[in-house]
Amino acid sequence: MKGMSLSEESASGVARAITGHGRGFEKFAFAAIVGLALVFVILNRGQLPEAWRAARSAHPEYIALAAGLSVLYLLNIGAIYRAAYRALGLHISYREMLVMATAGHFLNMVVANSAGLGGLPLFLHEAKRWGHPRALVTAAYVLVMQLGHLVFAMVLVIALILAWADGEVTRTEWAASVVFAVYTTFSVAALVAAVTSRAATRFIHSLPRRARRNARRLIRRQLGPFEASHAEADELYDSIHLLVRSPSRLVLPAATALLTEVLGIAMVWSLIRAFNAGASLVDAVIAYAMGVVFGIVGILPAGLGFAEAGMGIALTSAGVPGARATLIVVMYRTLEVWVPFAAGAWSAHVVLRRRDGE
Repeated sequence: MKGMSLSEESASGVARAITGHGRGFEKFAFAAIVGLALVFVILNRGQLPEAWRAARSAHPEYIALAAGLSVLYLLNIGAIYRAAYRALGLHISYREMLVMATAGHFLNMVVANSAGLGGLPLFLHEAKRWGHPRALVTAAYVLVMQLGHLVFAMVLVIALILAWADGEVTRTEWAASVVFAVYTTFSVAALVAAVTSRAATRFIHSLPRRARRNARRLIRRQLGPFEASHAEADELYDSIHLLVRSPSRLVLPAATALLTEVLGIAMVWSLIRAFNAGASLVDAVIAYAMGVVFGIVGILPAGLGFAEAGMGIALTSAGVPGARATLIVVMYRTLEVWVPFAAGAWSAHVVLRRRDGE
């Protein structure tokens, strides 16, 4: 459960810096985006004429379809978390959850190396306002993360089988898939340990506190004896077992997690049709899967650079011309990353402004 050591202050500090409390950061981020765009244009200047011709001949109805799917993708972020909350007996309006979930999604993108847990401190803070037990909120949040990994793992297996059948899997794609498989195996192992042993749950729950204590030892700060409270860990263990004993509670969260993958694939396919790329639905599945897996194993927030490379490799391997593949990748990443990013930044600003007014 890497990333659980993030504090509320660190998460909200990042959000403040990007949502208006850090003008210097905003200027730096804007300059960085413009700079990256210029570098991208310069490196691909040879493809600009063909890209311009492909853009002019694009089918606007398919671009509109992709944009509509992007909106559904954004709305489904709130639906996933609300379904997980309901599975654990927590109640919250969809509107409130959409704001909180998109803000959390935003923090997951900007907090590097959080293993998808960058938004958890925000959820825990809001739990106070709603009177929700922290352990149940943590369980719901982790449930969303785990279901997302498991459902995508199934999509990745299907994509690799399809790509292998067509002889389109490169060594780089296999390597990235292996890294993702190892990461998922450790993640599932931690969850299984938590399900099978109350002691294991207590140990996992205590890791963030132990990590902070060890860090303070390194700077030679005087500390009292370590005291691990097991109350929240036991509540987390009981909430996990509630789901294990009632698997029907997982149906709706799993369905919304699967819908995320379906919407992502549909967006890629729509853009393939929009730019007359000539690729099939199978190619769209492979390109989507490679984009996600490269983004996960990438070292930059939101998989920047890595996801684009993964999708580009998959599309060109399927015979899509370079300029059209670039258009598809840029448009898809705009709809899948930057639209939720902008919505999440606004949501984080709303949540923090409400927090400041408390």
